[in-house]
Amino acid sequence: MSSWRDKQIPLILGYTGEELFPLMNLVLPAWLLLAMFPKWKYTQGLVLIPPLFHAIIYVWSAVAIMMNNDTPVDFSQLHSIVQAFRDPNTVFLGWTHYICFDLVVGRAIARDAIDRGITMPIYYVVVVPCLFLTLMLGPCGFVLYH
Repeated sequence: MSSWRDKQIPLILGYTGEELFPLMNLVLPAWLLLAMFPKWKYTQGLVLIPPLFHAIIYVWSAVAIMMNNDTPVDFSQLHSIVQAFRDPNTVFLGWTHYICFDLVVGRAIARDAIDRGITMPIYYVVVVPCLFLTLMLGPCGFVLYH
C-alpha cells in the first residue's frame, strides 16, 4: 500500500509540497505586524510581500500539478473536489491559496480599521481578535469584523 508521500511530485525546482511547506510560515511576521504595528508606515507594504511570494509558489505549483494530472477536476461536483484533495500536491496548493488570501483579507481589515480612525486601544480589543480569526478560520474573522 502506498503512502501519501509516494504521490508527491516535484512542484518547484525539484521540491515537493512537503519540502516547501515550511515556507508557508513566512506569513507569521506579517500577521504580527498587522496585530502589533498596524499604523507603522512600512506595515502595509511589508504585509504584501508574503502573499506575493506565496502567489508565485501557487502559480508555479498549479502549473506543475496540471501538467502531471491525468484527471481534470470537475469543480461543479463535490466528489471530484474531494478526490482532488486526496492528493498531497493539491492539499499543498489549497493551503497555499488559504495562506495567501487570508493575509490579504487581514490586511484589508487592518487598513479599513485605520482608515476609519479606530484608536489603538479599540484596535487591540476589537480588530486583533478579528485578525486572529481571519488567520485561523478565514471567513469567520472577515464576517466578525464586518
